[in-house]
Amino acid sequence: MGFNIITSTTTLLFHNQTVQQADIRTPIMYIYAVLFSPVFEELLCRKILLIKINKYFNWWISAFISSGIFSILHLNLSLFTSYLFIGLVWSYYYRKSNYNIFVPILSHFLFNYIMILIQSIKG
Repeated sequence: MGFNIITSTTTLLFHNQTVQQADIRTPIMYIYAVLFSPVFEELLCRKILLIKINKYFNWWISAFISSGIFSILHLNLSLFTSYLFIGLVWSYYYRKSNYNIFVPILSHFLFNYIMILIQSIKG
């Protein structure tokens, strides 16, 4: 969600570039996407939402709901299913690690880092 706000701002700064080019050339995007986003999103969607929802539903339904919210927060309908899937994976990691939030944070960190690296290589 913060990524989308920064993307919009960057597009205004780089008028003659596409959104993707503007994103990848803005150093704050690296910092936000790789460091802050995984921490914030995992704390919100796994540590807070998943646990609260799990008080009312079984674990898989709770994981599905919190991952759906995770997907919605990314404001990208075309990637909704992809975000939902990766949210379920990180929910599973969270559960299998005995609710150690650092496991999905680290996985999210690595995922974002690899995605930015691929975007950088593609140019």
